[in-house]
Amino acid sequence: DKISVTEMASVSISDAEGDDTYVISGKGANVTIDDTKGSDNVKISGASVTASVSLGGADNNVVLIDSGASDANVTLVTGDGDDVITSKAAKATLDITSAKGDDVITIAGKESEVSITAGKGDDVIDIAKGADKSTVAISVDAGDDTVKINAASVTGSVDGDANDDVLVIA
Repeated sequence: DKISVTEMASVSISDAEGDDTYVISGKGANVTIDDTKGSDNVKISGASVTASVSLGGADNNVVLIDSGASDANVTLVTGDGDDVITSKAAKATLDITSAKGDDVITIAGKESEVSITAGKGDDVIDIAKGADKSTVAISVDAGDDTVKINAASVTGSVDGDANDDVLVIA
């Protein structure tokens, strides 16, 4: 299934079956997605988007793009599975929680406020070039996790847990 939300819509979607694709775009969209089944793809773009996204225990892919995704306010929770989460949204407020799995989380939007809690698994979190002047709070659970800080003037904290974690500041 493919579900698109555009232009100032307020929508709540709950428990869709199977592998789904959600496209959220347009200024001012307000969306709640609660999809506990399948491998899902979520793409968010548009200024001032507010989204609460809860995805189930499969391999999910979530992308926030910069073409108008500035000032986004996104809460994202993913279940068990190897998730890929990418944000290029500028001036975004992001609260990301991933469960068990080898997740890859990349933040590249400037002047963002980001909270990441990564569950068990060998996670890779990259605060990439482009995330300049962002504030981050990163917490990783058990697993051999890698946290990379490649952006300029990033402030915040990184909290590791059991196993061999690597912090790279470039």
